[in-house]
Amino acid sequence: MEASRNSLRAKLNAVIEALRLIRDGMTIGVGSGSTINLFLRELAKRVKCEGLEVEIVPASLSTELIASELGIKVRPFHSVEELELAIDGADEVDEDLNLLKGKGGALAREKLIDYSSKEYVVIVDSSKLSSRIGEKAPLVIEVLPLAWKYVSVELERKFGFKPKLRIAKRKNGPIISDNGNLLLDCEIEGGLKDASDIEREVNSIPGVLENGIFSLRKPRRVIVGYNEGVRVLGI
Repeated sequence: MEASRNSLRAKLNAVIEALRLIRDGMTIGVGSGSTINLFLRELAKRVKCEGLEVEIVPASLSTELIASELGIKVRPFHSVEELELAIDGADEVDEDLNLLKGKGGALAREKLIDYSSKEYVVIVDSSKLSSRIGEKAPLVIEVLPLAWKYVSVELERKFGFKPKLRIAKRKNGPIISDNGNLLLDCEIEGGLKDASDIEREVNSIPGVLENGIFSLRKPRRVIVGYNEGVRVLGI
């Protein structure tokens, strides 16, 4: 119970720091995950109490539904010429600001929004930090349904990965992404070396839509929440 409260406090500290970047009239990209859900709730308070005018472009159906329920205006990605800022979370962040994302299954849309924004900022609690991505979180790969077996074989042949098809817990069969695809989870022993090269090479396998390495375009800053405050990396 105490650990859960500490984690929530750390996330909230990171969220409050990120909210300082939001100005009236902005349209921002927003990722997904538990920290982002907290960000949306705090953003909604500003919208209601301060009359802040802001629109978001969500990276997942879950984020879209939560934002709509909270009274935050939502726009589709295709309707925005350019995003000035995106706010996202991460499953893991290393010392070079490489990220691993995808536990929530929204990695393809998150990368589209993050990489296409003028800049993106990541908010995490300190438990997500590591010396090398892959030490704590799996590499997640979104694949076309008919290609999951072929991609699995290629991942093992090229990289030595042992992919596992993500299976649903509350229904029969695999998890289906918002894009209608399947997810492969790859545990990486010892973490990932040469993250940028692996990001490119995994995406070159036919049948792969996207992978959860965010290294080719790194965040402008990573806001790390602790119980007693925040630390900002990358400035």
